[in-house]
Amino acid sequence: MKSGIKELDKIIWELKPGEIIFIDGNNKIILDIEKRICVNCYKSYKRNVIYIDGGMGFNPYRIARYAKESEIDYREILNHIHVSRVFTLFQLNTILQDKLEQIMLEYNPQICIIGKFLTPYMDSEVSSDQVNIIMKNNLSRVKEIAKKYGIVALLLNFDSRINEFGGLNKILYRSVDEIVTIKRIGKTINFSLLKKNPIKVFSLIEKGQLSLNDFN
Repeated sequence: MKSGIKELDKIIWELKPGEIIFIDGNNKIILDIEKRICVNCYKSYKRNVIYIDGGMGFNPYRIARYAKESEIDYREILNHIHVSRVFTLFQLNTILQDKLEQIMLEYNPQICIIGKFLTPYMDSEVSSDQVNIIMKNNLSRVKEIAKKYGIVALLLNFDSRINEFGGLNKILYRSVDEIVTIKRIGKTINFSLLKKNPIKVFSLIEKGQLSLNDFN
């Protein structure tokens, strides 16, 4: 499937069912990607979206704005986005390990998005060894479900603290099919692939224009 985001589709070509894609960024543009994909998924495929919110990032008002831009009734879009919010690492673990398969059967989605994926793992009260084990198991489970039900699993992160957790970096790199970084350098947004045939695409943006509108 296509994300509907020109620059992202240019470097990934397509989001393949059964794959896990991890997208990390230091610019708020990363926060818009998941919203646009939610709208584009329904617009293109008329399928449900599962959105697991790892850090209170889901914004229905922004979804509605993008739906309006795409000339789609926002209520129709929101009715096909099924949101689960998590507040702790153990809540995320429970959803992924015990409930995700039932969610697949109930809603038959096209894509599963986990927003702010790493935020629950940044729990200072959970040992790093335990965090690493939970992440490894969760990514394995997501991969299993993605393959079994032919969905795309998209994990997004907007948290520079990932650099402080070397163990998580290694587990992510080994466990996901592709890693995309989106970094702002001056007036340029740098899209980079880190695993398959690493490439970079630079897109010039004007001062103050920080949304994905420029890429449509």
